[in-house]
Amino acid sequence: MKDEMNAAMRQRTGGAKAMDGSLGPSSSAPSDSHAVGEDGCRLFFFCGRSGQGRKPPSIGTITLVLSVAFCAVGGLLWSRPIVPFSFELSSKFSVGTQEVISQPQCGIWMAPSSLRPFSGFGIFTTRNVLLGEPFLHAPDAVSVQVLEARRTTDMPLQESRKWWWKLIKNYVWTRGVPDHARYSHPTGLMSDFQPGFGSLPNHHCILNSLTHRVPQVPYVDNLVDRNSSPGLGAFSYTLGRDFVAKRNVKAGEEIFLNYGYCKRSKQSRSWEETMYMPEDFQEASRIVKMFEPFGPMPLPQNNVSLANLIDSKSNAIPRHVYDILPKTEKDLESILAAVNEHAFDPDLAEKALLQALARRVLEPKSVDWIRKNGICLEQLVPKKSTLPDAGLGGFAQYGVKKDEIIVPAPVLQVVDKNILKLYKRDVNVLKDPEAYEIGTGLIMNYCFGHPKSSMLLCPLTSAVLLNHCSSRTKECGPDGPNAAVRWSSGWDAPSYEWRNKTLEEIEQHPWRVLSLEVIATRDIAPGEEVFIDYGVEWEKAWADHVNHWKSPDVPPGFLTAQEANLQEGPIPETFISGDLRKTVDHPYLFTACQYITSGTDSHGSRYSSPNPDWPKLTDKEILAQYSSDGAKHVYSTDKGYAKHSDYSHWPCTVLYPEKEEGKYMVRIHQSPFRKVDEAVWHKNGVPRILTNFSQESIHYFVKPESADQMLPGVFRHPIGIPDGLYPDHWLNVQESG
Repeated sequence: MKDEMNAAMRQRTGGAKAMDGSLGPSSSAPSDSHAVGEDGCRLFFFCGRSGQGRKPPSIGTITLVLSVAFCAVGGLLWSRPIVPFSFELSSKFSVGTQEVISQPQCGIWMAPSSLRPFSGFGIFTTRNVLLGEPFLHAPDAVSVQVLEARRTTDMPLQESRKWWWKLIKNYVWTRGVPDHARYSHPTGLMSDFQPGFGSLPNHHCILNSLTHRVPQVPYVDNLVDRNSSPGLGAFSYTLGRDFVAKRNVKAGEEIFLNYGYCKRSKQSRSWEETMYMPEDFQEASRIVKMFEPFGPMPLPQNNVSLANLIDSKSNAIPRHVYDILPKTEKDLESILAAVNEHAFDPDLAEKALLQALARRVLEPKSVDWIRKNGICLEQLVPKKSTLPDAGLGGFAQYGVKKDEIIVPAPVLQVVDKNILKLYKRDVNVLKDPEAYEIGTGLIMNYCFGHPKSSMLLCPLTSAVLLNHCSSRTKECGPDGPNAAVRWSSGWDAPSYEWRNKTLEEIEQHPWRVLSLEVIATRDIAPGEEVFIDYGVEWEKAWADHVNHWKSPDVPPGFLTAQEANLQEGPIPETFISGDLRKTVDHPYLFTACQYITSGTDSHGSRYSSPNPDWPKLTDKEILAQYSSDGAKHVYSTDKGYAKHSDYSHWPCTVLYPEKEEGKYMVRIHQSPFRKVDEAVWHKNGVPRILTNFSQESIHYFVKPESADQMLPGVFRHPIGIPDGLYPDHWLNVQESG
C-alpha cells in the first residue's frame, strides 16, 4: 500500500516523504468554500448553543471580545521569548563562530505518530511555535544531491536500481528544490535529499503546519582550501532548507508537511480507501454545519441517524466521515471552541472547522507523553568542523550525558552499494560499464557500511553531520571520539525483526525498515563537536586518498559561488561580456537571472521569426528589435534568493552596466530544466535582451557538472559501521586476496 501511495505522491508533489509510511490525509489546502448568513458569521460563530433562538452576536461584538481575549489569554498561551538566531556567513563561513542557543530543554522530538490508523514515527513540538517562526533554533542538516537514482534503462543492476528508486523517491524532494541544487545536474536525474526536517515530517493537507525557505546563504563552497585540502568535494556544500511554522502550532502537536497529494484519484486504489482524505473532512464539515449552533438541527442521538446524513454521491468514504463526525455534545463543543477562536474571519473559521475535524481522528499526545516516549531531534546543530578537511560537523546544542541518545538514526537501505556508481549519459552503459563509469554519488559518504557487506545504511537525521575521530589517530584530541553508533534500543521494534531478514527481503520493501542511534560515550558539553569512529577501513582509505590527492587547477582571480554572491559593489568585469553578441565563459561560475516568463516567451511577435544574421545588425538595431525593459524581473519579497520559485533562474549574460547604479543590460538564455518550455526566441535563434535589470536579481551558480563533487579522484567511502552490528547473513562480500 505505502509504495503505491508514495509513488502517486511523487508524481504529484515534491514534498518530503513520510519517514516510514505513517501518512495521514493528503490533499492540497482545501478551498475556502463556506456558507455565510446575512450577518456574515451566523453559520460558524456562536459562543454557545443557540437552539433557544439566541440572537447571533454581531461581527463587531465578536471582534471586540476576541481582541480582549487574545490580549488576556492568547498572550499567555503564545508568549515566550523569541530567541533570535543569526546564521551569518562571511567569506570565511562564520557558522563556526555562531553561539549555540541555550535552551532549558529540547523542543523538537521524534515519537510515535498521532496519525491513525497508520503506525510509525512523526515529528512533534513541545514548545509553542508562532506563525513564521523557525521550528529549530539552529539550521537543519545539509542537503545532498542524489544523482541518477531513477536511471535504470541500459544500466547494470537494473532490478536493484528499481528497488532503490522505489525507496528513495519517498524521501527526496522533486519540488521546492533551490535552483543552485538543480543546476548541479539539470538533466532531471537529480533528487534533493535533506535528512532531518526534510525527510521526517508526515503528510497532512488539513493540518499542514510546515513551510520552508532557502537559507540566506544556501551554498558554501569555501569551507576548505582548494589548493591544499583533500576534503575538496567529499561533502555537500548545500545547506538544508529553513523550516518555519505556517500557522501557530501548540506544544504537543505533531508537525505536518503538505506533500501535495490532496485528492482521491478516479481509479480505485486500495490504499486510498484506508486513508482519511480531504473529501472526508469536507463532507463531515458539511454535516456539522447542520447541527446547532451552526445550523437548525439538534445533534442526532443515535448513530444510524448520523450515518444517514452522509452523501453517498460524494467522493468521501462513508466510514471515514462517520469516524470524523462528533458523536456527543462534548465533541461538538470542542469543535465549536476551535471555530470561535477565528470568529472575526469566515475564511479562517472554515479552516479551523476542518482542522478541528481532522484532529478528531488523531491520537492526542501530551507534552509529557512526547518527552517520555520520544527522542530529541534538535540536539545536533551544523557548524564548521574543528577538523580542517571535514566541512561541517555536528555540535551538541544542549549537552548530553554519558549513555544518552544524541540522535536517533532511522536509515534508508542501499542493498547493493554499486548502484551509487555514476556513468556517462546518453550511452548504453551495459556495453562497457567500466569504460563509462565516471565516479560515485556523494551520498555514499553519508552512509554506514561494512567491508564484508554490499549494503549501506543512510541516516534520515542529523546523524549525517558527525565526523570521524578515533582513539588510534586522535584527530579530535587525546580523548578520542565522544560518541558511538549502535542499533536502536527498543524505540523501533520492527527494526529488530528486520535484522533477521535477508538482503533480498530488505531490498524489496520500498520504505525504510531499520534504525540506528548515536549515544554519548562520555558527557558532552553544549557547543562541543560530536565525533564517532568510522573504523580502520575508512582510515586506510582516507590515508590512501591523501597520499594520492592532487589539487585542481585554480585560475587567477578564482571566486567561489559563495564569495561571488556575498560580494558587494558592482559586478566584476570578468562576468561582463561588453558585447551584445558575446557570452562569458568563466572556468567555474555562470550568472543566472531571476526571470519571470510571459507571453513574450511563447508568442512574442518580435521574436517570432528566425534571423540567423542578427549578429550582423548594429547595436542600435539589435536593441530596437530584441530588447525590452527588465525592471519587473525582481524577487517577490525582500528575502531575495531565499524565496525564489522553482526554475525561476535562467542562464544569462551580463552585457553592460547601465548608467543607473545597480542596473545592467543582460541577455537571457534558455533554461536547461526539463520542465521549462522552450522560449520562442530560443527556438528561432534570436536574442532576448533586457535593459534596466536589477543586480539583485542576478545570482552566481556553479557551472553544471563543474562542482567539486564531480572532480575526478574525489574521496568516496562509506562510514564504517562497528564490527558485530551486521548479522552474518548480511556479509555477502568476500575479502579480496
